[in-house]
Amino acid sequence: MLFTPEPSHHDLTHEPKLLAHTLHSFLKKGV
Repeated sequence: MLFTPEPSHHDLTHEPKLLAHTLHSFLKKGV
């Protein structure tokens, strides 16, 4: 899948959310 060039701050706002979601799942698992 090819990604069209987008403003870098779009990724910067999306990535922390993804990271937070992963961290949240990790904590929910009881790690």
